Amino acid sequence: MGRLYLSLLLHGTSQSYQALDGLALNEEIEIVHKSFQLEPNEACHAGEDLNDLVAKRYGKSYEWGKAHNEQHTEMAAGFGLQLNLAAQTINNTILAHQATKFADTEGKKELMIERIYQATFEEGKDIGDKQTLLDLAGEIGLDAYKLSKAFEEKTYINAAHSDITEAMTKGINGIPFYLINGNIPVYGLHKVDALKAILQQASEQS
Repeated sequence: MGRLYLSLLLHGTSQSYQALDGLALNEEIEIVHKSFQLEPNEACHAGEDLNDLVAKRYGKSYEWGKAHNEQHTEMAAGFGLQLNLAAQTINNTILAHQATKFADTEGKKELMIERIYQATFEEGKDIGDKQTLLDLAGEIGLDAYKLSKAFEEKTYINAAHSDITEAMTKGINGIPFYLINGNIPVYGLHKVDALKAILQQASEQS
């Protein structure tokens, strides 16, 4: 069985499913979403200008930060992805990872990932905020009360941290990232046709 590991909030999640569609592979493909944090100690930056935040993080000017974000927005658009970075709220994502682990147990993992992605990158919602995540969960038919209890009891925090630790031990330091069959790393954004070619080659090698 082939395996394609995807990190949570992976920009290329939808491309992965499109790439799998129509592929004539000999084995079944199992997609396993993994949690990953670029900034594990990130604080909440609600209301802050993302251009200024990025500029300070890299020790650059405001103009550089603005150009950096515009470049990422244009790049994403070339892959059919919509980013509204001007509205994005930066916060720690560990609660979002726990929410996704919960959604997985309820059979709604993909829906929760896509909803979180849309909320943070398109709508500017704070996915580090507990109530925001409870609202998003309710929107896709999850029991918000059960998720709230899971937050309180930290039911899924160890599972999220386990994924993050695994990524660190494998030397993964950025997203998007895919790991196919446990030994074929794929870094960065790839268009659907390129992903199809990668998956087809991996299938032929397995």
